[in-house]
Amino acid sequence: MENQNLENIIRYVNGEMQANEKEVFEQELATNINLKEDLLLYLNVDKTLRSEFSNNKTDRAFKENLVSLNQQYFKAEQKPTAKIIKINRLWYAAAILIVGLLIWAPWNHDIYDKYADTEMVSFAERGAVNQDNLQAATDAFNAKDFNKAKGLLQPLVKENPDDDMLKFYLGLTQFQTKEYEKAKSNFTTVNKRASIFKYDAAFYMALTYLKQDNKAEAKVWLNKIPKDSDEHQKAKDILDNL
Repeated sequence: MENQNLENIIRYVNGEMQANEKEVFEQELATNINLKEDLLLYLNVDKTLRSEFSNNKTDRAFKENLVSLNQQYFKAEQKPTAKIIKINRLWYAAAILIVGLLIWAPWNHDIYDKYADTEMVSFAERGAVNQDNLQAATDAFNAKDFNKAKGLLQPLVKENPDDDMLKFYLGLTQFQTKEYEKAKSNFTTVNKRASIFKYDAAFYMALTYLKQDNKAEAKVWLNKIPKDSDEHQKAKDILDNL
């Protein structure tokens, strides 16, 4: 989003334009696709931020951080008209620009990292599975010590090759430690079976492809997740951003 566009959009949305300025802006809005997209982006982020800040007791600190970050996105040399933006809205202009870049930007697949955070839930009785090692693996996984969890899960999977729960979580540790091909192998195996982890595996397979910047394959796996699955809404959210 260009600084000039952002300035004019803020003034337009807040009713600060003179009648002739507003008329010129709306005429350009009717023909300038980029300006229209910037306006829609601003309105979307504006709605999100207002909702968040209305219930956020720490928004003052957040605003102060954004004022600092603002210096990275707004040059010191600005045209006189830029002074129309009031100082108490400077943080907000930065928020619009930063959130637009870091959250709505379609090229930034790091947005999907938030979906990778999950906990390992093991069952109390797993037959031949060594309970002490299983509990240790669970504790390590939930403490985000994925290398340790992986080391504990590998022999468990070797001893219990048909245990989809173990194989799924081993795949997650491999995903977290960037062993993507090994992770995909385990996710594929689990997904092919009639397992309660079938669609969890499909979802994390998609995330693995996103980490490898392969959006086409990610879409294939996200579309395998049915509407009645617990993973469907997350899959839909990601698809909507691809």
